[in-house]
Amino acid sequence: MSADAGCFGEADSDLRSRIPGSSEPAPPGSPKRPNPGASAGARPGSPEGALPRLHLITDDRILSLPEFPTMVRAVIEAAGGGIALHLRGPTTSGRTLHRLAVVVEEGVRTAPATRLFINDRVDLALLVAADGVHLPAAGLPPAEARRILGAEPTLGLSTHAADEILRLDPPDRRAIEYLLVGTLFPSRSHPGRGGAGVGLLREVAAVAGGLPLIGIGGITPARVAEATLEGAAGVAVLGGVWDAPDPARAVREYLAALPEPPAPPPALARAPKGQPR
Repeated sequence: MSADAGCFGEADSDLRSRIPGSSEPAPPGSPKRPNPGASAGARPGSPEGALPRLHLITDDRILSLPEFPTMVRAVIEAAGGGIALHLRGPTTSGRTLHRLAVVVEEGVRTAPATRLFINDRVDLALLVAADGVHLPAAGLPPAEARRILGAEPTLGLSTHAADEILRLDPPDRRAIEYLLVGTLFPSRSHPGRGGAGVGLLREVAAVAGGLPLIGIGGITPARVAEATLEGAAGVAVLGGVWDAPDPARAVREYLAALPEPPAPPPALARAPKGQPR
């Protein structure tokens, strides 16, 4: 992903003044979300601090589709809640990402337990008051992202091997709340790259200290059970939904394949606003 993601330059102090809980007003045009209460990022009807089981991730190609806003609305309505929408566009302009983030956020606000995550762009996440930020393995150090974001947004990290987790500094390990693990199976988004298999989930779980794991990479509805049986709390999908003939139907099939969620793990518990994590 873009190496400059999350770098503010001259706008640094201005954007950090808008960390959730700040008295600074949001910039004009930013969406206004309802007050989530004591659980930041959780929407009415969602479990306290619960991490959605199904994560839908975009790329530059998907974001460039003229019908993308319509697809997002249809997917949110079909899911009926319980999904995370990841806005990811490594080469998409910041202006376009912001416009699309506002569109997605408008849809997310209408659905219970549905959350908006911004991938890599910490600055954009602050501007649109996103529920979470997902960092690539080579992105900002998680501890630095957390310092900029404040305590409230959920913070996740991609990993491709257990060794990557072992090499994290203690502050970075403490900053993250879930791990995206893959690539598990061959996928169209990574042509020519073989999948690591679901055994990667076991390897990462052994060093993850109980963090929830989200499997990614070539996961079809038929493969969801393979991932969850190896310890995945959920799955992340790109082409399986956005490239499906009927994305709304596809998201329902993925949700039906996922087991009922367990009680929210302690790692995702939220401190009340104004109190340290």
